[in-house]
Amino acid sequence: MNMMTDTVRHAREGFRMVGRGCVVANMGAEPRYATVSELVGRLEPFREARMLITAISEAVEKYRPEEEAVLVLETEHAINVIILGSRGVEEIVGGLDFGDLEDFARG
Repeated sequence: MNMMTDTVRHAREGFRMVGRGCVVANMGAEPRYATVSELVGRLEPFREARMLITAISEAVEKYRPEEEAVLVLETEHAINVIILGSRGVEEIVGGLDFGDLEDFARG
């Protein structure tokens, strides 16, 4: 299996257990499934993340759980919100480049 197929499968399992949500992946940990409310709790204190929260919410509402996944990809300097299908990126919904906002990056 490839990363896209694995991510979609992981999201489908998460959807069955807790409903709509997204796969959160970062460089230092295993991908995990999270609901929007979980991510809002983490991101809400950061004014810079308001548009990112909106992007995540919109993506989670519009993706097709049976064949797609919302991937929130965290890197050292950015977070990107992507709708992913088994063949690759379906749509880049939004993102945030936080550059020097070190506290945000550590979450």
